[in-house]
Amino acid sequence: IGTAAQAVALVQEGATRLGTSRGVELVRQQQQEPTGQP
Repeated sequence: IGTAAQAVALVQEGATRLGTSRGVELVRQQQQEPTGQP
């Protein structure tokens, strides 16, 4: 998983766990990108 968008897509498809060593970086990316969701 290289980007926050990829992680979100996997979760939306039903993933309950993500195997990545970049977890902190992905969360930071997600916090910086507006999603349009509350």
